[in-house]
Amino acid sequence: MPIIIGLPIGGGGLPVAADSKIRPGSLAIAFAADVPTIPKTVTFTAPSALAVAVDAPTITSPGNIFPSLSGMLFRYRAGAEAGSDGTAVGTFTDQSGNGRNATQGTGANQPTLKTNILNGKSVYRFDGTNDSVSIASWSPGTATVTIYAVVNNRNAGTFKVLATHSANRDAFNDVFSLEKTTADKIDGVLHGSGGTYGEFLTTATIPTDGTFRVIRFLFDKSLASNECTVELNHTVAGTRPSNGDTTGNFSAQDTYIGSQGGSAAFWNGDIAEFVCVNRDLTTQEKSDVDAYFLAEYGV
Repeated sequence: MPIIIGLPIGGGGLPVAADSKIRPGSLAIAFAADVPTIPKTVTFTAPSALAVAVDAPTITSPGNIFPSLSGMLFRYRAGAEAGSDGTAVGTFTDQSGNGRNATQGTGANQPTLKTNILNGKSVYRFDGTNDSVSIASWSPGTATVTIYAVVNNRNAGTFKVLATHSANRDAFNDVFSLEKTTADKIDGVLHGSGGTYGEFLTTATIPTDGTFRVIRFLFDKSLASNECTVELNHTVAGTRPSNGDTTGNFSAQDTYIGSQGGSAAFWNGDIAEFVCVNRDLTTQEKSDVDAYFLAEYGV
């Protein structure tokens, strides 16, 4: 009687890497070949001595576990927070292991935890009026940062700030900002040394349709061109030429999530996850992160 094992693999196949050690009472599967697809089921013809030929790409991280990335600065995941639906969240707990929590001491200005919103997962909800959290002054220590955000937009036609590394990106050097314009376009801004200015206004919109999207921002002030790159749902929405500044690292500043400096342009919408890394990612790492977001949130 064949044994059928269903594999939790999404469309197109998720990569897997594992050793196969078969002993009584346990099963393990080794997927080694770098080939395009994985079947949703595997049939074993004998329970004691198993040999399996599987069509599978290499994967370095299981789909529903966030990849281990060197240089991760902080990671906030609403699903990791304790609390019931509607609970005010005064601390976004850093999941990177660095202890870089984002906080809001004023109860009326704390985002709320909303449960079972996205693929059964929780989100942080920002009310667009005064909700915001901040990270005390810190520096990435590099000239490059990658930021991932799983978000939706609940406001149309108003300038909003998703996050900014400074109280006001126009008033500080070597800082960056993630924004939404009055036309609901995604905007990445890099303010370099000596006040040089680089902004990438994409043609990609984030409409108020309730849909969550994965946005990836890459800021690299060391490059002579394309210092800002924005991806929407795993596809490049565009790049921005250099702002003329190719020297130095990003400066030490407070970082605000959900507002500009904790006082203006408050985000109106939800954030399921927010991740910052102090470098660009490899092609394999990007693939692993994309696989995680697909498995965890369906986006």
